[in-house]
Amino acid sequence: MPTFSERRGIIPKRETFQMESLEDSTRILLFNCINITYVDSCIKFNSNPEIIKFRQKLWGVFFKKTVDSLPEAHRLIDDFVKKYVLRAEWNLVYEVIEFLIQNFPNEVLNNKFIKEANKILKEEMTGYTIINKLVEPITSNGEIREIEKVLESPLDIVKSHIKNSLELLAKKPTPDYRNSIKESISAVEAFAYLIVRPTNRREMTLGNMLNKLEESGIVLHKDLKNGFKKLYGYTNDDDGIRHALKDEPNLDMEDARYFLVACSAFINYLIEKATKANIHLS
Repeated sequence: MPTFSERRGIIPKRETFQMESLEDSTRILLFNCINITYVDSCIKFNSNPEIIKFRQKLWGVFFKKTVDSLPEAHRLIDDFVKKYVLRAEWNLVYEVIEFLIQNFPNEVLNNKFIKEANKILKEEMTGYTIINKLVEPITSNGEIREIEKVLESPLDIVKSHIKNSLELLAKKPTPDYRNSIKESISAVEAFAYLIVRPTNRREMTLGNMLNKLEESGIVLHKDLKNGFKKLYGYTNDDDGIRHALKDEPNLDMEDARYFLVACSAFINYLIEKATKANIHLS
């Protein structure tokens, strides 16, 4: 559910993934995860040779400071890592995270951190995840651009559904993947409706509207049209009633993200087709 500030428009709702930036709230969550996972261990085992070696490497190799100025364990994390995570460029935050999980000499704690950090990265819609101790993108800039292009279009009803899909992905504390998918599909339906203008309920299903696009001058490749009909069928029954997803128990971020990107790309494709066919969109 959106917060009070988001509902009132005081704080804008997130409308895309954090691909080349990190919000302050995300940085704080990541640092808290680092602090909770590693600080106690560094203090408790401060004299352990492996912990000393890790601290020296973090200080001398990552921060590029002289080893003879190495601070106490708690200061190293609380002061220097904290400032780095909260203030450095977004990409450097991921670099310090990689360094920690690749060099800290306790795999149990590393795995614990990875699990919790991935939960944060997912819930905060960063577009990244930790795989094999590397922070890897799960959403490309090209995919992000497809979403942004729809949000920049003048088609308010279509934009509204895509915005809703993004908001449901970012819903806290529990993202609503099922309804996010429904909103993504509804965006394509809304676009098709603008072109076809169906006169009865039966014609209003996306499958039927895709068939009628050709009558309006938008010619789709047969395989492309059939492929999108299958995606539509994944979320609807034959009458266009959107309850087929109720029987799908394992919907996750990757499912909702796929539909969001695929539907956004398909809408942009249809917009270009409509423009070439001299169809006025309103």
